[in-house]
Parts: sequence; structure tokens; C-alpha cells
Amino acid sequence: MQENMTSPGPLESELSGASPHISDYWHVITRRLWLVLLIFGVTTASAIWAVSKQRTIYETGASLQINDPQQMTRQLTLSTRIPGMSSIFVDPIESEIQVLASAQVARSVVEQVGLRPRPENPNLVRSDLFVDVWIDTEAPDGVLDLLYDENGTEAQILDGTGNLVAAGPVGTLLDGGWLRLRLQPPPEEARRYRVVIHPASAVLGEVQGRLSAAALESTNIIRVSYRSPDPILAPKILNAATAALQSFGADRVRLRAERDLAFIEQRLDSALSQLQSSSRAIRSFKESASFTSLTIQERQLLNRYERAEDRMQSLFAQQDALHQLTVRLERTGVDGVDLVAFMAVLPSGVNPQIRGLADDVQDRNDEVQTLLTEERKTEDHPQVRAVRVQLQAKEAELRTAVRENLTVLDAQIADQQDQLEEI
Repeated sequence: MQENMTSPGPLESELSGASPHISDYWHVITRRLWLVLLIFGVTTASAIWAVSKQRTIYETGASLQINDPQQMTRQLTLSTRIPGMSSIFVDPIESEIQVLASAQVARSVVEQVGLRPRPENPNLVRSDLFVDVWIDTEAPDGVLDLLYDENGTEAQILDGTGNLVAAGPVGTLLDGGWLRLRLQPPPEEARRYRVVIHPASAVLGEVQGRLSAAALESTNIIRVSYRSPDPILAPKILNAATAALQSFGADRVRLRAERDLAFIEQRLDSALSQLQSSSRAIRSFKESASFTSLTIQERQLLNRYERAEDRMQSLFAQQDALHQLTVRLERTGVDGVDLVAFMAVLPSGVNPQIRGLADDVQDRNDEVQTLLTEERKTEDHPQVRAVRVQLQAKEAELRTAVRENLTVLDAQIADQQDQLEEI
């Protein structure tokens, strides 16, 4: 039996020689609809398959307000410029962005978050298997095996040689001495998973590559972000990076303040030495026979000069004590400063407001210690937190009062120097 097969005839537009009409195109599509549907189906299926194979990338971000560390240092030491010290301008925002991208910050993140252990299976992220990791910086590179029981409720951690590192229920913190982590339930049907401990140097580059920062125009704010396929690990890495940046900035402010303070103390020692030498010379002169030959006006000028020198020594002593206090507060906070001992040796003439605020800070600090030690309350207790807020407010007031008093002392010292020169 033979079938008559006919090919599609020419379009009407082709016979007439006219330009194709839209109905002609539609006629072609309807005649080859199976081919169109096939292409559409294959393309859609391919796109779905490709998307399903792509790993989801999570991005977490934070905004940081950047303060000039040099300005903070000046607030801790002097409000006026000190001759002989560097005044080179460095953009603090650009400087912080460079620090954030440095290996120093990345190394701190790797240590704090414990980024060296990772699943060997590239399709798994770390939080699929374990969280809350700490690993000793001296721990060697190598492999670990995570073994679950049939129910996935108990697990063991074995080293590369098969020795037991730690064991316990899933969801609890397993401590192997040099390694601590919290195992998650098995993410797949398998009950054995391999973990690779990478060298820290191999992880630094990844942290630096995924961490980015950009300054917001016309502000002192930078936007920091971190991208990772692990939704639990990404915010932890970003928080660790910002904490490392803050710690690095605080260290720079403290070190610069200590250098400035050492420079100031040298100037104070030199000035005090000159004042003491002048005072001795004046006392020696007043005990000599030449003093009796002075006129009354000359004796008055000499006494006036001696009083001005004594006033200068008192002002220098106050300035030195307040500089020491500001640096100690910056270095350790109120918890590391013995305000009772400070007030005991505080020179006379210091603004009474500073003594009153120091008493208030000490009272709040004592109240916190009483709540923690005698009443056995935790730091998260509402009463402890409320007193902590009051303590922080009083500490800020004390810092402000000390800075303002240092500014007043600078003006008084300059005035006394003018009087000495005039005399």
C-alpha cells in the first residue's frame, strides 16, 4: 500500500510576488508547531537543569561609621597641635577600607570563626555538617572523619589515622582538646563524611576575595559585605571582620595616644625641670646679700615670678594626671582603672566635677560587681544591663569632662608662660 505524501505548497504571497504578511508567518508556525514546542521544551528544561545545578550565594552586609583615629588621639591627649609632631593627612575612610582587605584582618577572621575545617564534598557547605567551630592555631593540616550512627543522633570524630578525637550526641558541643565543634544531623543518607583541615594560608585568600567594602559618597560611612554559599557562616565572618577592624583601630588609637603621651611627658619633665631650677635659683638669690639691694618693685616682681612658677608646676601636675587617666580609660575602660587610687593622688586644683564624676563611675562599677558576685546575677540580667548603661553614660561624661579640663589647662599654662615672659 502506498501513501501519497505531498509537500506543503507555496504561500500565497510567494505566488503573487508580494511581501510576506504576518498571517503567512503564523501559517508557518502552525504547520511546524511540533518543532516549536520541541525547541521550547528543550530550552526550558535545559534552563531549569542549569539553574538547579548552580550554588546559591548569600550576601550579608553592614554599615560602619568611621572616625578619624588621629582626631580620637588628639582628644585623648591635647586639643591643640603639638609642635614637632606629624600633621600629614591620611584619609581615614580609605585607610580603613585598606585595613579591612588586609591579611591581618583575614587571619583574625580565620582564627575566630575556625575556617580551616571544611567538608570534602564540594556540594556541601560547612553548616550542613557542623557549626560553632574552634580549632587550635597549632593544629596540623589533615583530614577528619565524621561517623554517625544509624539514627543520626550519635556521632564520632576520628582523625586521619582512625583515632577517636571526640564523640557525643548530635547537636551538642564536642570537645577534642585542640578542636571543638557542634555537629548537625546528617544532611544526606550517608553516615560517614570526610572533613579536610586546610592550612590557614589557603583560606586567607578566599576571605579577602569575598569581603568587599565601599565608601558612601559624602559620608564617613562605609558599606561592608561578604558573599558565601553558607548562609550561617556568612554573617559570622562579617561580624568577625568588623570586630577585627574595630580592634585594630582601637590598637592604633591607643598606641598613638601612648606615643603622644610619652612626648608630652618629656615636654612636661623638661618644663618642670626648668621651673624647679629657676625656683632654686630664686630661693638662693633671696637668701643672698644681693637680695637686700633690690628695690621694692624688683622684690615684688621676683615674688610674682616665683608665684607664677609655682602655679605652672601645679598646672603641669594636673595635666599629667589627667593625661594618664585618659590613656588608661582608653586602654582598659573603667573596669581596668582604679579610680579610688587615682582620686587619692589627684593634685589639688583639679575641677571638682571630675572628682564627682569619678565617684559616680566608681559607685556604678561597685554596684555591677555586687550584682555579679554577691547576688549571683548574670550579665544578661535586666538589672545588670541597666546599671551597665548608667556606667557607660557616666564614663562618657567623665571622658568629656577630662577633655574639657585639659583644654582649660592648656589655656592656663599658655597664660602663665606669657606672664613669666613678661616678668
